[in-house]
Amino acid sequence: MDSNRTEIGSLMYRKRKLREKYEELVNLVTSTDSGYKEGLLTKKGNFSAKEIKKLVGDLVVCVEEYRSYNIAVEMGASVQMEKYTLPERERDFYEALFYVSLGIALVNEDGPDGWWYASGTWDAAIERVQRWRPVYRSKAEFHRDVIARSELNYIIPGMQWRSPEGLFEALVVAYGHVTGKYLSELLTDAERKAAIKLLTKEERKNLEMEEKDPGTLQRLENEERDYLNSIELDPVDVPEWEGLTPEEISSLYDDDDEMPPYWKEEDEGLWSLYFADTTRFSDACRILLADYFDITGEADVEDEFQNAVHLYLAKNGISSWLDDERFFPVFTYLSKACKASRKSLGGES
Repeated sequence: MDSNRTEIGSLMYRKRKLREKYEELVNLVTSTDSGYKEGLLTKKGNFSAKEIKKLVGDLVVCVEEYRSYNIAVEMGASVQMEKYTLPERERDFYEALFYVSLGIALVNEDGPDGWWYASGTWDAAIERVQRWRPVYRSKAEFHRDVIARSELNYIIPGMQWRSPEGLFEALVVAYGHVTGKYLSELLTDAERKAAIKLLTKEERKNLEMEEKDPGTLQRLENEERDYLNSIELDPVDVPEWEGLTPEEISSLYDDDDEMPPYWKEEDEGLWSLYFADTTRFSDACRILLADYFDITGEADVEDEFQNAVHLYLAKNGISSWLDDERFFPVFTYLSKACKASRKSLGGES
């Protein structure tokens, strides 16, 4: 079994390193590892509402241009692109999505898996959206997890972990930090009622307790933490610990992967500065809660978000996609590397 672990560990390590090199090469062209924060700041170092609005508007236009291109391609090579305007609901949705994602990605907040890309980069913003997993069967299921992550995020016996994925996992934290309120408070009465029906009996009981006596769940968590801290586990209770030193036990749970730097408490202040207009922030969050589930079922939001960023960077001369002098050398080097690798592995040259 130890040899299998070594083989798998080596395989995973090499896959990760090869992927990192590939992404490094692609980033030379896409420039998505570059930052956007500086372009949104005033001379005094504050976030400019005007610049944020302009950037969001430019990105929404890029979504529309991609839609126009796709329509033309579907209709035939001879069809020219015509101006396309998103329906009002989708336009509001994408404006909210870009606005919120760019703000959330300013901080590498500590999620269950962490975030890989440097905060404040285009890669980080794209990752926030691509971490979304639309696996819910209904909007009510999605809202159920928003309520659970917002209002029931406590270590209490019988409580199961629930959280929406990606952007919304981070958004729960950011919204609470900026406004001092639960993200779930933005749900309509009807949405909340439908979502609560899907909670477990234990979850509903805890929710009712907290509503009647705010702070109850925190007190229960404190008691549970005190109890857990008072327990001294014996190796007999955990067979794989037998015969190991405390240091060796700890090493069993070290992650082989290099994790990204987590946020520092003071970094959260960036959220408050970016989302200084709390009314706009709340309105954008309300739109995402109401429409994300439906629109991700109608359009490839992840793809459109990334394509819009790539087009924006290309149009503004930041990336190398449309720059022949910068793009083709990278493409040529990659082709040579593939050819040489194939030859070294005994394939055709």
